[in-house]
Amino acid sequence: MKAFIANLFILLLSLSSMVFAQNGLLHSGPMPGFSGKNHVLIWLQTKEPATAYLKYWISKNTAGYLLSPEIVSDKESGNTFHFDIRNLKSGERYQYEVYINNIRQELEEPLYFRTQFDSAVSEEFSFATGSCAYTKEPDTESEEYRGIYNIYNSIADLKPDFMLWLGDNVYFENTDIASKQGMLHRYTFSRGNPYLQKLLRTSHHYAIWDDHDFGPNDADSSFKNKAISNEMFNLFWCNNDLTRFNRNNSIANIFSWNDADFFLLDDRTFRAPAKSARANKQLLGKEQIEWLIKELKGSKASFKFIAMGGQMLNPDKVFENYSRYKKEWKYFLSELDKSGVGGVILLTGDRHFSEVTMMPRENNYPLYELTSSPLTSSIAKREMGHNKLRIEGSLTAERNFSIITIGGEGEKRFVNMISYSNSGKPLWERKIYKSEIY
Repeated sequence: MKAFIANLFILLLSLSSMVFAQNGLLHSGPMPGFSGKNHVLIWLQTKEPATAYLKYWISKNTAGYLLSPEIVSDKESGNTFHFDIRNLKSGERYQYEVYINNIRQELEEPLYFRTQFDSAVSEEFSFATGSCAYTKEPDTESEEYRGIYNIYNSIADLKPDFMLWLGDNVYFENTDIASKQGMLHRYTFSRGNPYLQKLLRTSHHYAIWDDHDFGPNDADSSFKNKAISNEMFNLFWCNNDLTRFNRNNSIANIFSWNDADFFLLDDRTFRAPAKSARANKQLLGKEQIEWLIKELKGSKASFKFIAMGGQMLNPDKVFENYSRYKKEWKYFLSELDKSGVGGVILLTGDRHFSEVTMMPRENNYPLYELTSSPLTSSIAKREMGHNKLRIEGSLTAERNFSIITIGGEGEKRFVNMISYSNSGKPLWERKIYKSEIY
């Protein structure tokens, strides 16, 4: 009997160790990405090759559930998973669980995703935005950076419906950009930051890139490994392939959330060097601008957010501002003006400080641009330029993020932008009513 009990104890201990090991296979996520009316994309990453599937159900109906197809990960793809969950009901909140090697993952947060309504409704929603997310290697646990990474919990605590990452979401080192293995390592290390996981799991996420997650500092279209960085971007984010600008594997894309459309621009794939002396040097390229204007004209959304890595309206010709590409910059502004499209607001990052820019236009509503930077990277120490269009009181020279809330009804529908400190303290606020930008 004693031998039987001892063997049973050893068996139970072995089984519990196996379960613990399977729970320990999750490296990062899960992270809901694109949300459509009838399907969503969900991402996660394991520490080694594994099989995984999702169990999901409408959160208000626990009686029945569905299972996703099982996916097998591999080292070539960094052990990342992309679940494309289809045939969902519109306008619903779903709860889900993750199973890795048939073991349900025990996580601190309950997991949810949501689908879009069949048509826009007047409900209030919010999203977070920010740029320049540096992750220190190897010492992510240093006392200094523990405090800096707390910004991710500050964002998660405000419960935004989704987050839009505005570029420099990882920082490639010079040694990373020489190979796929190097870039894969940088993404895997940055995405595995333990302080990031709550935010990844509790909101949907969309992204664009800028120079540091495209290639080297100030990278442009000449970067020889841009196809690899494009592959890495698509491995670690879940934007929607169906609405992509289909040129040169560009990451430019569109998504909708309720009555807002988001136009995600690619400021690297077609870019000429900022220091080029050519008068007609391009940043976005004519084709991408034409695609953008066409899509803007076709949008029925109350608000149209255009997102790009670098500043778009700032007339100060410094660093990588769009105004350094004078001919194309003027062409972009002219085409936007002639389009007659209302409700446009610009979102940018890059600068390691935040501000709101307002550009008056003759016989048209003013253009607003929110620049939100940095999340965890360094704060700008050099002169922050002379942006003569900066709204007084909006300059933020500390690590920060922004929460944008869309609420109200009819002409009283509004966009409210609030900048928050690392600890979640409000720094400034700006409300723009729909009637002001039509």
